[in-house]
Amino acid sequence: MACYLLIHGNRHGKWAWDKVVNLLECRGHQAHAIDLPGHGDDVTPRHRLTLQDNCDAVLNYVRLNQLNNLILVGHSSGGVVLVAIAKELQDRLSALVFVAALVLRAGESQISDLSKQQQKAYRQLAESRTDYSIPISYDAARKRYFSDLSETEAQMYFQQLTPEPFGNMKSVVGSNALFELSVPMAYVICTQDQALSPALCRTYAQRLHNPTLFEMGAGHDVMLSQPQTLVNILETVALAHN
Repeated sequence: MACYLLIHGNRHGKWAWDKVVNLLECRGHQAHAIDLPGHGDDVTPRHRLTLQDNCDAVLNYVRLNQLNNLILVGHSSGGVVLVAIAKELQDRLSALVFVAALVLRAGESQISDLSKQQQKAYRQLAESRTDYSIPISYDAARKRYFSDLSETEAQMYFQQLTPEPFGNMKSVVGSNALFELSVPMAYVICTQDQALSPALCRTYAQRLHNPTLFEMGAGHDVMLSQPQTLVNILETVALAHN
């Protein structure tokens, strides 16, 4: 059986993986999900958090729980964490799976592709808040994250979102080491994604070393809308690299 560690994206928490974790465990796998600092139930103050804090949280969890032969899964901006820590964990990894995820190069951040005006607007919004973070409105979250969920589900999950630490969004990736690794990699493209377009995701996937590509007719939060299909993909990755 496989061992998975599931990393959430901006504003989400480990709650976003509950369905996937339950399905994987029912199939006999070991499945873990964590709240990154300042997300979900983690109460770390958001105003000073950066990408490094997310990386440290994942690395500490892996080492504390002695996870090996690990399939590390990153959704959305969780992919940035995978990029940043893959080399350090390479001896423990069985595979990396990017689910509608950012794959950034050295010197890039989550906001690198935004216009100077948009970056300034984000910075001003963050600086206007005591926790130096970027919230999201329900309408924006409904469109970007929950486009293929019912209204009831969208409302429920929106209540669990947390503002995203701006320090994390502007943190740059420090190395291109990921692209030099021979660890098996897979990328899941969601063809109805309203947050990261399928075209952009294909560009990200092309940066990986010989990735296995999967496509799903789903919106961005595929782990909420189609958990069983995603689990099937995760199991396919495990079987291929067992």
